Amino acid sequence: MTIEATHNKILEYLKKHSSANTFRLSKHLGIDRIELIEIIDELSRKGLVKFKSGVVMGFKEDEKLAMKILSDAGSDKEFRFCNGLHIKNLNELLLAFETIEDDVYQFHANNEKNDFSSWAKDVFEDEELASNIRMKDREEAIGILNDRIDYLRQFNYFRN
Repeated sequence: MTIEATHNKILEYLKKHSSANTFRLSKHLGIDRIELIEIIDELSRKGLVKFKSGVVMGFKEDEKLAMKILSDAGSDKEFRFCNGLHIKNLNELLLAFETIEDDVYQFHANNEKNDFSSWAKDVFEDEELASNIRMKDREEAIGILNDRIDYLRQFNYFRN
């Protein structure tokens, strides 16, 4: 079994059981416990599972936060660009970053303010994203936002 297939099997198991000890999980997967622990350590470093005292767990609380951050803002909390564009979620913000003119980006993100950072913090309560994009140019913000969305999507493994 490949490492990726093993990762997926572990995540699928946790989706159904939310936690497991490594003895039971190694037996279920048919792999050596030491090898399993190394794989779980890798998943833990990627932020996909928690691992403590021989027990591996999914991130139920982080899943709720991820779902909130990736959801649509209410119509009264949409982001309104100076050029008239309206967006309601981080995916649309990413698309906007990739298509708006530099002067539109700079109107909202400059040395005096960063409306994108404020929106992420105030609407989605994503302090991490808000902090990371605060003083970034558009290209850096695109990379940071793309990475954040990818990271948060990983928690979909744990949806019931």
